[in-house]
Amino acid sequence: MSSGYGKWLFASCSVACSIVSPSQGADLRLLAQFSDGPSLIHEFNCVACHEGKASPYLPPVGAPNLGESGSRLRPGWIRSFLLNAQGTNPRGSHPALFAGIPVDQAKARVDALAHYLSMLKSTRVDEEALRGNSKAGSKIFGEVGCIACHGPADSFNAEVKFGNARGLADLLEYPRRLNPHGRMPSLKLTTQEALDVASALVKGGPPRPPDNPKDDQPGVRYEVYSGNWDRLPDFDKLKPVKSGVTDHLASTIAAMDDHFGVRHTGYLVVEKSGEHQFSTNSDDGSRFYLGHSLVVENDGVHGGTKRSGTISLDSGKHAFTLQFFEKEGGNHNHVTWSGPGFSEKPLEVEVLTQSPDEHPGIRRPKSNGFVAQYDKVKRGKELFAELNCAACHAVSSDGKLHRPEGILGPPPSLAEMKDAGDRGCLSPKPTATAPHFGLTTDQSKAISAALGKPAAKPKPSEALGRVLLTFQCYACHQRDGQGGPSEKLDPLFLTTQQAMGPEGRLPPHLSGVGAKLKPAWIKEVIARGTKVRPYMLTRMPSYGNVLAGKLTEAFLGADTGKIPVSSPPELSRRDAMRYGRELVGSKGLACVACHVFAGIPSLGIQGMDLSVMEKRLRPDWFRSYLMNPISLRPGTRMPSFWPDGVSAKPNTLGGDATKQIEAIRAYLSLGPKAPVPLGLARSGMQLVAEGEARLYRNFIDGAGTRAIGVGYPGEVNLAWDANQLRPALLWHGEFMDASRHWSGRGQGFQLPDGYNVLKLPLGPVLAILADSSAPWPQRTGRAQGFRFRGYQLDERRRPTFLYSFGEVEVEDYYKEAEGGEGQNSALDRQVTFKGRIPDGLYFRAAVGKGVKPLGENSFRVGELIVRLSRTDGLEAQLRPDSGELLVLVKPGNREFVLRQRLEW
Repeated sequence: MSSGYGKWLFASCSVACSIVSPSQGADLRLLAQFSDGPSLIHEFNCVACHEGKASPYLPPVGAPNLGESGSRLRPGWIRSFLLNAQGTNPRGSHPALFAGIPVDQAKARVDALAHYLSMLKSTRVDEEALRGNSKAGSKIFGEVGCIACHGPADSFNAEVKFGNARGLADLLEYPRRLNPHGRMPSLKLTTQEALDVASALVKGGPPRPPDNPKDDQPGVRYEVYSGNWDRLPDFDKLKPVKSGVTDHLASTIAAMDDHFGVRHTGYLVVEKSGEHQFSTNSDDGSRFYLGHSLVVENDGVHGGTKRSGTISLDSGKHAFTLQFFEKEGGNHNHVTWSGPGFSEKPLEVEVLTQSPDEHPGIRRPKSNGFVAQYDKVKRGKELFAELNCAACHAVSSDGKLHRPEGILGPPPSLAEMKDAGDRGCLSPKPTATAPHFGLTTDQSKAISAALGKPAAKPKPSEALGRVLLTFQCYACHQRDGQGGPSEKLDPLFLTTQQAMGPEGRLPPHLSGVGAKLKPAWIKEVIARGTKVRPYMLTRMPSYGNVLAGKLTEAFLGADTGKIPVSSPPELSRRDAMRYGRELVGSKGLACVACHVFAGIPSLGIQGMDLSVMEKRLRPDWFRSYLMNPISLRPGTRMPSFWPDGVSAKPNTLGGDATKQIEAIRAYLSLGPKAPVPLGLARSGMQLVAEGEARLYRNFIDGAGTRAIGVGYPGEVNLAWDANQLRPALLWHGEFMDASRHWSGRGQGFQLPDGYNVLKLPLGPVLAILADSSAPWPQRTGRAQGFRFRGYQLDERRRPTFLYSFGEVEVEDYYKEAEGGEGQNSALDRQVTFKGRIPDGLYFRAAVGKGVKPLGENSFRVGELIVRLSRTDGLEAQLRPDSGELLVLVKPGNREFVLRQRLEW
């Protein structure tokens, strides 16, 4: 093999360089399980340099962006890694780059590359000394799931690799920014959580020595500044409006309400050496420094916010600086601290001093001992290009890669390499012209045999297993008996609901999940890490959209058909809403005894929120699971309410198990908008119609901004739209919760409080048509001749809505029906037309999807049943194409009365 050919193969060294995270890149033990050539070519990312098609069936692969490596990585670690990558990180697949050249030459090249990479800094990591709470970080590391892949936080010290906690914290908070392939996912850590975890991993080093000023005196210095800022300014560049010595750290020293800043400086007396925690709770921004070290970062415009940081201190007097600014609104700044022998308490003047002869200020960070040399930086940049590192590693914020080109011409394609044998990258021994991957003989032969050939499509189960293994999903999840937390780590998975047992603390199994969850939900969970088990402290990582698409496809391919398709039983909407709610409630099957509903706590164990079931679960799986929970979730504490198909509620829906389950599913399909199940304690102002009607005039969801809600005795309800002069909503059960609009600022629209909510279509209820086949107009309002005239109440406070259309006066009256199909399940409506009735005036009695007669003067229109009373000369007309039921208002009469019964 020519030296040029070997240099091009050299470029593939950048495959999954573990220069960012101990778990980054393809695990060689994992690669050993992928013995086929296409998998190895994919995992080693050969197509980054060599023209060829990446396998569309395998999970994303890539290398980290090195554009900010200087803000995180120690130059010494970079040198060690490049000299002995596999020894520094045995889990990685980065090859030995310089094993085939003399040691002195290798060290010179490595030193130059280390200088170059150390100069690639991030503008985001501007306070390298900033640290968080390491104790809190260790706790977070254990709780959120980091232990599944990395083991306990105290098992390693990342300071060997990472130069400062701030740089690592930035990576932990935004991992996919530098790892777009998703092999280091996001656990959605907050800024403070990321800093705390990083501080636990990057040990703080030796304690900070004291400053111990001479002739210090009680009190602290202060300076007040005037200005309008969104972030803390550089006070050294500003002139204070007043200054002096005070006996407290309060912002009230400024004697100003808005647009000011305060800086306190002095010395803090530390009695015992050890780790100390400091916190600021400020409105707006604040910072707390000890010498050069930024201990607490709480900058920005915000309400009262508490942030903390830790630092190890020797006993003595330490220079401190407290900065604060107020933009507008309320303002405060409270500082607390804790340390060896004492719990959190205010930082008060008793432990603070100031020196009249010395102003401590903020001292600049100490050098880390690394001094960049321009000639080495220049040579390192040249080597980065010559070795084609940019084929896999971006060094810019846009993540752009550069395929090798230039002095050697384009590298050979994968097809052209098929006769390479065991030369170059595939060589079993290190050479001077190619990187050494340490491949076994079988791996080298497998790669050679696969070069230039299209990758075969794997079986769905194989493709899925490969993704789960590659992304270490088995570290937390079981699937078909494989994987799950190890015996050693199992106890470290925690929950807030101990009574739930393992279900409450261990991530759910993935067996048959493609038949269980809807595709959109699978994508959302993988891409965003959406969580529906708040009691489980382990967090689902966020992997991004690329992996989410591939993994969703793999789950569906592997699990399709595992749950038999079933046809739901026939069940009216009304029965489904009524009995579904009843069964879920405390007087039914008492699902609310263990399950939260739309954020409302359950009566006992705080299990998964029922209101997200419809969004997540496939209907067929839901039906199968409720019928026999343990068959789909072995070990679950979910009881079976229909053992052998026999219902525990024989008097509900005739004891039919399939109808009861379908009623529950249909009811839960409303999601958070479903009426609250019976038995749950609800906060708010429930309006109840007892003996007479209750009115609620406000914004009602589905009835507009001028809605008039009416609750009738017998739990039958109506919302009338005063803008469009029409009935907008009908529902059963509870009436309204008035707390949204009757307390606080009253923003937004209120939902009906009951169940079986029927939304009626928009549009005018009256129109003059040339004939019965003319299209119904869509516009309504004053421009079309409509006028709302208010309403009047009867002796039981039931309103008659009044409006006019041209010269026709209309009275629209409703009352709870007595009898009908189901007690109090209907409304009787009487519409009276008075005045000069014109020719061709039609009243639209109902409109919906599908219309059909049910008998004399009875019709089903969509989900509404309309029964018209016998009226002399009544002319009702069905219009199937538009789904309308029209009634001709007889002209020439001074009064025309139409009576309807509305059932739904």
